[in-house]
Amino acid sequence: MTLIYFAVVLSVIVFVHELGHFLAARLTGVRVEVFSIGFGKRLFGWHHGDTDYRVSIFPLGGYVRMAGIIDESESLPFSEGVGLTGAAWEFMSKSWWQKIFILAAGGVMNFLLAWFILAVLITSSGVSELDNIPVIGGIYPGKPAALAGLMAGDRVLRLDDTSLNSWDDLRDGIQSRPDEPIILTIERAGAVFTDTLTAVPERILIDGQLQEVGLIGIAPTLVQREAGPIESFILAGGQSFDLLRLSISQLLILIRGEASLGDLGGPIFIAQLSGEAARSGMASFFSFIAIISLHIGFLNLLPLPVLDGGHIVITSLEALIRRPLPLTLKLRIQQVGLVLLLFLMLIALRNDLMRIGLFGAGGN
Repeated sequence: MTLIYFAVVLSVIVFVHELGHFLAARLTGVRVEVFSIGFGKRLFGWHHGDTDYRVSIFPLGGYVRMAGIIDESESLPFSEGVGLTGAAWEFMSKSWWQKIFILAAGGVMNFLLAWFILAVLITSSGVSELDNIPVIGGIYPGKPAALAGLMAGDRVLRLDDTSLNSWDDLRDGIQSRPDEPIILTIERAGAVFTDTLTAVPERILIDGQLQEVGLIGIAPTLVQREAGPIESFILAGGQSFDLLRLSISQLLILIRGEASLGDLGGPIFIAQLSGEAARSGMASFFSFIAIISLHIGFLNLLPLPVLDGGHIVITSLEALIRRPLPLTLKLRIQQVGLVLLLFLMLIALRNDLMRIGLFGAGGN
């Protein structure tokens, strides 16, 4: 079932991504030769106009093939202009802004998919809001709070000798004390008692920076309220922006060397998360699809060869110098990028195998 959930996640996200390229190509008059659901050998389909709409044998994602576009699948040596006729319906015949529109449309569709899913989830389930009273809403197993015997519903009156008026006061007091003992005064069912426990230091992302804070494994009390379609749409946009900002922060952390390539997750890791999300319920599963869709959209628009963002950079450079780069040069750039991408994928796969104990020292 985990593999099925993974196939669903990947297929939906890649299909929507390719649908973005397809629609943008059609809007700008580029002929789409193939729109495929899946990869590999054609199983069945139909022709409509100039396009072969098909279902292929491997049902993971899909692709579109446009007229007059050269990609990294071509081989060298490469003859300039091969396969290009200069016809108006070819990708290479379009203006620079039309090319960028087509190239960016896949990532944009991934963003819109995430936004749509989150809006539907908010409309159907309502909005969870923090009740800022210092009452414990949940306990994480194995953490200091659980080991100390704290329970959901406990009201925290004091932290050491400081009275608490809000959850913010409680959170800030705990986070500022990593690896230090703290004394909590608790009210439970009318009875007052104290507990002494130590906040475990953990590194978490705060405002784009990895910071060491103290945590004891408690969650605030949340209240649920209904949200209309317009409010859900606005809130979903905010959530999408926050997820995008998180993706950027994670990338910057990797670039700065605060995280290593050993932290990368690959297909096995995503498959495991897909299964866990599905087993937690449909809302969690669709939330997971939204998160992965937004991350993939962001990664695809990075200015790296092979990715859509790399093609956008090349197209922008051609617009700046007012002439096309040699096709052989562009092909070389794309193929080098493909090698680098495969290298990162192999590292991610190795990390996955280490996590499940099938490679190296095992999943630590």
